[in-house]
Amino acid sequence: MATREQSDARRATHAVLVSSPHLHGTPYDQQVVYILQHNDKGALGLLLDGNLRQTLQLLRHAVVTPEALDSGRLLQNFAPLSLTAVAWGPKQLDRELRIGFWMRGPSTFQCALADHGDLWLDLVRGIGRSVLCDALHVRELPDDSILN
Repeated sequence: MATREQSDARRATHAVLVSSPHLHGTPYDQQVVYILQHNDKGALGLLLDGNLRQTLQLLRHAVVTPEALDSGRLLQNFAPLSLTAVAWGPKQLDRELRIGFWMRGPSTFQCALADHGDLWLDLVRGIGRSVLCDALHVRELPDDSILN
């Protein structure tokens, strides 16, 4: 049987983590991270900031042909790719999840890359709506709050 920490580690891999709204003014303030790897040795993620999201959206819409790949033109158009890696030591992310620094986003990496006015705010609102639905034992809330 898996321990809670082992279970947390499995669930956090390939997850979108959203920093808690209570961390205003800290380095965690309004951060969204896609977890690439989370195991006993620690965790590694990519910060889903505007630079990364914009570059990946451009790549997603680019016409990829064998000629463009062979000539290197495709990658030259998007160089330099700006990535911000986030790393945690052994069990550090497990502790931060238990303390409440991070919330698991209800979304996938694809959803996180979709057009958002404010990715962090949209994800926090989605998490809040999900928690409220669970508490009220309803499947979804109406979009118009007057109908609640």
